[in-house]
Amino acid sequence: MRTLWDLNKVAPRCCGLGHQTAIYGQNVPGWFSRTSELGSSVSLDLPLDSWPNFLGLIICFDSGQLGHFGFKYSVKTPTDFMEFAPWLDNRQGILTIILPRSIFCVRDGDDKIELKSNFMFSGIHLLYKTEITTTHE
Repeated sequence: MRTLWDLNKVAPRCCGLGHQTAIYGQNVPGWFSRTSELGSSVSLDLPLDSWPNFLGLIICFDSGQLGHFGFKYSVKTPTDFMEFAPWLDNRQGILTIILPRSIFCVRDGDDKIELKSNFMFSGIHLLYKTEITTTHE
């Protein structure tokens, strides 16, 4: 059974499914939960029992500091480690990268996400699904 789980975990990564999305903008969005004193290494504590609702995270970098070569970042949880080296173009501004949960593992009991980059993070935001209830009259 372990092999099947490994295949399910690796196949989307190798096939390009569930991959990160990059968007350029002028500023870090105002609704980001962390935007100052981030540095190039950040540790995020996950609330207890939050993993079923965890959808992923969004990270921002100032593209002016990145240049064109050698940009990379990593995401580490107690059960997974992934390193990314995205291709960048010449655009200036804030590079916002959306990392869905499908490309790194967060399991029950995982309480921390560690992010590292060879450049400074400009913003970080954890994404959770919220329950929406509607009433029909």
